[in-house]
Amino acid sequence: MKWIGLLSLTCLLAGCGDGGIYHDLGGANMSNRRNWTARGDLKDPSFAIDSNMNTAAISGADYTNTSLVIDLKQPCVFHTVIIEHGQSEMGFPRTVGVATSMDGVKFTERYQGPGTRKVTILLLPQPVLARYVRLQALRPGREPWSLAEVHLQ
Repeated sequence: MKWIGLLSLTCLLAGCGDGGIYHDLGGANMSNRRNWTARGDLKDPSFAIDSNMNTAAISGADYTNTSLVIDLKQPCVFHTVIIEHGQSEMGFPRTVGVATSMDGVKFTERYQGPGTRKVTILLLPQPVLARYVRLQALRPGREPWSLAEVHLQ
């Protein structure tokens, strides 16, 4: 119980938190999405965080190890990564890796999980405090990777 209180306090101080769009998963959605920036090997990486499901960051046909790095602009606590694939519901890698960093240079691998049709939900083994989040296609799927929206909770 003390851990939950500490996590909530850390989340509040780190700028997390309006409850998120996927309430059933628990946790807190990051605030100030409009301040986030994205870079990576995808076409139009900022489309993955623009709050518009009609746009998407898209990989090329061969996208093994293609990645997207999101700068949250401040450290924040989260435990869930949600990737909405938008209009390309089959645009997901077979395996997605999640890594985090505080400085944007040295990343720590946190989780590897399967991509899924329409929406990929990756539940990390434990909450993480990070400023940068890297999503990486470790095993590509049949169609190019499509990231219409990325959410963190």
